Amino acid sequence: ELGNARAMNFLGLIYEFGRGVKQDYQKAKEWFEKSVGLGYARAMNNLGLMYHDGLGVKQDYHEAVKWYEKAVNLGNAKAMNNLGIMFMYGRGVKQDYTEAIKWFAKSAELGDSDAMYCLGLMYHDGLGVKQDYTEAIKWYEEAVKAGNKYAVAPLEELKKLTEESKNIDAKVKAKPKGAVKEVKKSKF
Repeated sequence: ELGNARAMNFLGLIYEFGRGVKQDYQKAKEWFEKSVGLGYARAMNNLGLMYHDGLGVKQDYHEAVKWYEKAVNLGNAKAMNNLGIMFMYGRGVKQDYTEAIKWFAKSAELGDSDAMYCLGLMYHDGLGVKQDYTEAIKWYEEAVKAGNKYAVAPLEELKKLTEESKNIDAKVKAKPKGAVKEVKKSKF
């Protein structure tokens, strides 16, 4: 009521998640909009999330992108990551892995662990970049250090896979050349 944008955004979150009050997406949206009216980037991102997920509003990816872009223009790291996700999946925008990576990288530079995780995924799967397990591991490790629990499993999986690959390479190099020829001649 006194014009504190951060407090208005916080009230929006309280209503969105029903913390101490009955969950009410409409009230959440109203508080986010009041906060947005004062130029608060987090509230812009939160409105984008409401449109993305269809919480109290008709799901509308184009509207979500609009709000993410407004928050991005104010330097909001979460909105940068969310915009990257929109480009990754082609939601409300044309699918563009290069554009997704650009937004994930900007968000990661600002310390967003979700963006670090997303960069790990992009390198892990070779989406918009050459597949690079070393780079994927780097980003998963950064995400884990920053507290992202979702990066733990793919990090462990990838480390195990690369370790197994190193062991196989070492065994192949250790075998005499005749053994390799023998394998090529054998029938399976």
